[in-house]
Amino acid sequence: MNQPTSCQSSLDVAEPVFATATEAEIWICIEYRRAWQAKAFRASDLPPEIKKPLGEALHSTPRSRLQFIRKPGRTRGRLALYLARTNRRQPDAFTLNFSTYQELKQLDFKALVAGSPPANATRVDTPWVLVCGNGRRDACCARHGTAVYRALAHRKDADVWLSNHQGGHRFAANAVVLPYGVQFGRLRPKLAPGLIKACLEGTWDMDHARGHVAYPRPAQAAEHFLRLKTGELGRDAFRLVSAKAAEPDLWQIRFEETAGGGSHTLHVKVGESDFKVVKTTGDPSPARVPSYSLG
Repeated sequence: MNQPTSCQSSLDVAEPVFATATEAEIWICIEYRRAWQAKAFRASDLPPEIKKPLGEALHSTPRSRLQFIRKPGRTRGRLALYLARTNRRQPDAFTLNFSTYQELKQLDFKALVAGSPPANATRVDTPWVLVCGNGRRDACCARHGTAVYRALAHRKDADVWLSNHQGGHRFAANAVVLPYGVQFGRLRPKLAPGLIKACLEGTWDMDHARGHVAYPRPAQAAEHFLRLKTGELGRDAFRLVSAKAAEPDLWQIRFEETAGGGSHTLHVKVGESDFKVVKTTGDPSPARVPSYSLG
C-alpha cells in the first residue's frame, strides 16, 4: 500500500491546525528567481560573501527567518528584499530593491535579522502574502500551494508571492500574512481569497489560522482557547504580554485586550498526540506531534 502524502495523513487523523504556526518574529524575504531545491538557501547560488554572513546572522539570532520569494513570470527588473517585524504593537515592514545580489554586500546582516531596516529601505504599508509552493520540499506544497497562489496573485489589497518552505507542509497550502504575522493552513483556491480578505480587514479565522508567528506555540494555543471562550474574532483583539513555562509541560500565558485593557491568564498543558502523522511526504515512519489543552 502506498503511504499517504503528509497533507492527506494529517487530514485522515483530523489533526488540529491551531498552535502549529512557524515561530519567527523577524521575516527576511529575498527574491530568488531560480529553481528552489528542498533546502533552498543552502542549495542556492547566492554569492558566498552574502550567503555566509547572512547564514551566520540567522543562525545566531533566535526567532529570525529567511524566505526565498518569487512571482512566476517575473524574470526581469529589479529584485526585492522585504523585512517584516511581526513582534511589535504595530507590526511594520520595509522593502529594498536591488539589481544584483552583489549589492547586498553593503548590508549589515546582523542588524537586518535583528529587525533593523537598511538606511535606504522604504517603509511599505501594503501587506504581503507569502504562499508556500516549494514542491521539492514536499509534494503537497506544489499541489496545493501553487493553485492557491494563482487564486490570490491578482489581488489589489496585498502583494502576493510564492515562497519556499514555511514549515508544516502537512498543512498545505500554507500562507502567512505579513507584517501581521498570521499564518494559515489547509487553504484551497476557492476558500483562500475570502479568508485572506477577511484577515486583511481585521478578522481572525478559527478554522484555518495556524497561529501568530511571533508567539511560541503554547501561546498560540492559549490565544485559540481564549477566542473560543470569548467569541472574539478581531485579528488584533489580544496582545501577548507574557509566556513562560511554569513546569516542563505547563505554560502560563497572559494576554491583554488591545481595546479596554482587560487581562486574561491561561494555563496550557503541552502533551503528545494520541495519533501519528506523516510529517513530510515520503517519510518512512509516521510520528506523534505536540498537543495542547487548558491546564
